[in-house]
Amino acid sequence: MEKDRDGLAARKTDVLAGVLESVVEVLVAKVSRAVDQTGIDSVSVSGGVAANSRLRILMDERAVQQGFRVVFPDRDFCTDNAAMIAWVGRKRLMAGERSGLDAPVQPGWMLETVRPPIANETAQQLV
Repeated sequence: MEKDRDGLAARKTDVLAGVLESVVEVLVAKVSRAVDQTGIDSVSVSGGVAANSRLRILMDERAVQQGFRVVFPDRDFCTDNAAMIAWVGRKRLMAGERSGLDAPVQPGWMLETVRPPIANETAQQLV
């Protein structure tokens, strides 16, 4: 019996598309509820998720329906925070900084108190 690889691939694609649609719908619904509850008239969508085409379409539609303004940065500026954190980790590692598994967790760490590890480097040195 030959495996139906094309059928399996199509089913996987359908499942993934359904998951994506569900996630986008939840995000749009949460923003919609926040707009209703707070009365704000503008929403900014940023980060890696802001690059998602489906999210942009549904958020734009909801903004028109509800009468609020939604803005997105250019896709070039919609980066994943994990990539930024990895870059900082790389720079600190290259600078000889190390942290053990006992490093303190600071979930409410204010950005103003974080020492930038690359403050004195030029853009050319970062490449």
